[in-house]
Amino acid sequence: MPELLLLLQLSTCLAMTGLIWYVQVVSYPLFHKVGAAAFPAITSA
Repeated sequence: MPELLLLLQLSTCLAMTGLIWYVQVVSYPLFHKVGAAAFPAITSA
């Protein structure tokens, strides 16, 4: 049972790390392309 919990913890940790990297590398740079005028509308949605 402890091995299963460790595997579950490791897999969820890796999945969340992948999600964080996706946001940092793909999503945040796209904010630069929106422009200052449209940025408040995008971030409040």
